[in-house]
Amino acid sequence: QSHDSFAAMDNLRSRARIGVALLASVKDIEELLRLPPGVPGRTDKVCALLNGIARLAPHGGIADLARKLSSEVRDVDSRRTNTYLGHLKASLREARKSATGANESAP
Repeated sequence: QSHDSFAAMDNLRSRARIGVALLASVKDIEELLRLPPGVPGRTDKVCALLNGIARLAPHGGIADLARKLSSEVRDVDSRRTNTYLGHLKASLREARKSATGANESAP
């Protein structure tokens, strides 16, 4: 039984690390989106980060948001980019909080 407890704790720590990494990716995306749309490589870098988030997302809703945001980033005139980015960040924070049982609203 103690093996199960250790496995559960490792799983929790792993999910928490993934949550931290995904939130760090969102921070990188925010910084990239502050650059003008015409900056070479901007869109590709943002979409690569979003694809990583979609692959590692703790649930399908976050993956869907990442995919939607990726589509919006490719549409230079999209006004929904910031909305989707805000939803993605909030969802990742909530998932991280759920995974760790934390009550803080960490960055």
